[in-house]
Amino acid sequence: MKTLSKLIASGFYSGYLPKAPGTWGTLSFIFVWLLLENFSNFNQCAVIVSTIAIGFVSTQICLNSFKHKARNGKIDPSYIVIDEWAGMAISLINVPSTNPELILIAFLLFRVFDVTKIWPIVLFEKLPGSAGIMLDDIVAGIFSALIVNLILL
Repeated sequence: MKTLSKLIASGFYSGYLPKAPGTWGTLSFIFVWLLLENFSNFNQCAVIVSTIAIGFVSTQICLNSFKHKARNGKIDPSYIVIDEWAGMAISLINVPSTNPELILIAFLLFRVFDVTKIWPIVLFEKLPGSAGIMLDDIVAGIFSALIVNLILL
């Protein structure tokens, strides 16, 4: 169970890539999303909900199973990037896979919101456990999706 949770929480080990694991994790999700969108029964809402649900569970299992050093009183291992997957899934709501420019805009907006942690995103980051790890990226994804969908109008 620990190994499976680590596999999922790390975005199929993309979170272990050197330098900027959050960016690598986000990029790996875009690749997965583009693959999934080729299936005729692709359901964006199902992908988002399942990524979030699996993300909360796998992140909490990793936090419980592995020893992590708290940094500034917060535990957020850099290899856990399933939160980036959830945020990016939200960022890509309604974005057609045939529009690489809009995919790039969604990616850049999400990374800016995720890295800068503007208010109110920063409030969610302070929550304990998997909630703090997941919810700040989910809110960053919502901010990104709002802007991207305004562009689509």
